[in-house]
Amino acid sequence: MNSKSMTSTLIACIAVCLVAIIAMTVVLINGMNKNDTSSVDSSGTSTIDTADTSSQNSTSSQDSSSLISSSDIETSSNVSSKESSSSVTSSKNTSSITSSFTASPGVGSAYYPPNDGDKVAYLTFDDGPSTKVTTKVLETLEKYNVKATFFVVGTSNMNMLDEIYNAGHAIGLHSNTHEWNIYESTDNYFADLNALSDKVYEKVGVRSQIIRFPGGSSNTVSRKRCEGIMTKLVQMVEDEGYAYFDWNVDSNDANTSYMEKVDGKYLPVPKSTIVKSILNNAQGKDKICVLMHDIGAKTTTAEALPEVIEGLRNMGYRFEVLTKDSPVFHQKVQN
Repeated sequence: MNSKSMTSTLIACIAVCLVAIIAMTVVLINGMNKNDTSSVDSSGTSTIDTADTSSQNSTSSQDSSSLISSSDIETSSNVSSKESSSSVTSSKNTSSITSSFTASPGVGSAYYPPNDGDKVAYLTFDDGPSTKVTTKVLETLEKYNVKATFFVVGTSNMNMLDEIYNAGHAIGLHSNTHEWNIYESTDNYFADLNALSDKVYEKVGVRSQIIRFPGGSSNTVSRKRCEGIMTKLVQMVEDEGYAYFDWNVDSNDANTSYMEKVDGKYLPVPKSTIVKSILNNAQGKDKICVLMHDIGAKTTTAEALPEVIEGLRNMGYRFEVLTKDSPVFHQKVQN
């Protein structure tokens, strides 16, 4: 073989080798791209599902009330009056991840009943009963054939519990003492709650399973007593078989911003302010839990009640008492 032939053969061999190398490289690159694409799709789906879940569990909107509720000794601050969270089902790819609540939805976070076209009002009264105010409240409720829920305090007129219970109203547990030291420890809180539960049982023979925290679950006054205690308590009371209720309509009858002060003493909030607060705050909500008080000083609350009932009825609401199985009204825990 001459030199020219050898050179031609060598060039041909080199060309064949180069083609083979290029072909193998293309195959390898395509395989790697396919794997990378599969990985991105999987992680991308997971990320989107997580984001969707987070978004739905933290949905909130502002209250439509023209009266802005501010904090005082009973009413907690920084509470959105219309926030909601829900369980989320993801069924992307071949697997589905279902997140559902095993206890009440929104334990520790804001949750209110979604609108469903069925308008129900839960009238609630805290801090009583008192002879001066609760008696008038009961008379009005009987006149309008309305049932309500009373979150009682152990230092109030407990002899009225029979009258409340026998009239078909619900009795809930508020606090035995309504002293803020109940938030110094979980032991303190449950000692107070159990003492009140015993008093109610002694009077009416029933163990109430519904409670309302003094100041609501979103209160911040507890932070001065024990950091993080409300986060613990909202779960602990549910573990003990209770359902806790906050509110999404505030009457503002305990709001000092609406009280006139004379000789160093606050006068009751005007009746017209209470009526306006409730009817305005009810706008746009199918389910409302109304916060009012029947302690002796809240005389204008009793005076406002007829107009409140008539106004809510005109808006299409019917009235029910709270039970353990009632829709959830939870504010966002602040401590």
